[in-house]
Amino acid sequence: MAEYPSVAALRHRLASHELGCLKPAAAIYRAADQVFAAGNGLVLPRVVFFDDLEENVAAAEEHGWLARRIDPRGEPTRQIATYLEELGID
Repeated sequence: MAEYPSVAALRHRLASHELGCLKPAAAIYRAADQVFAAGNGLVLPRVVFFDDLEENVAAAEEHGWLARRIDPRGEPTRQIATYLEELGID
């Protein structure tokens, strides 16, 4: 993932195989919270989550994250940018 400049610019890049759990199990969202909160004082629901599977989006929302399904047949970057704009995030 890190070879893409947009991904390399992210503060946290998490992969399920590194966290040892899979979506949509609640454990993966808790594990991610621990990584995000470590030394950052993260206050939920400041996590914005994107996925192409509705069950993963639903699980993230149930966990308290802001989540949006991305249609992989569309233009993912435009979909993400649009949702971030709706949230007031540049």
